[in-house]
Amino acid sequence: MRRKPPFISESLRAQFKAIVVDVMALVPKGSHVNYVIIDPTVPDPEGVFPGLPIYTGQSADIEQRILAHLGASAARGVRPA
Repeated sequence: MRRKPPFISESLRAQFKAIVVDVMALVPKGSHVNYVIIDPTVPDPEGVFPGLPIYTGQSADIEQRILAHLGASAARGVRPA
């Protein structure tokens, strides 16, 4: 059985799951999704995003990708905006 990493609080885990629920309501099952991760603490020099784009990706399993990216940021002590 997979264990939850101890460094992610239940409150933060609930926020992650809420983000997944919102996204999954918009994405048809089995679809590929293009996504961008932004740093909201740095302005986008092009003014397109509400922060500096730091990563782009594509996934057919966006739920897992969201949880993986958010979990990695939490491990580094970065809070979602």
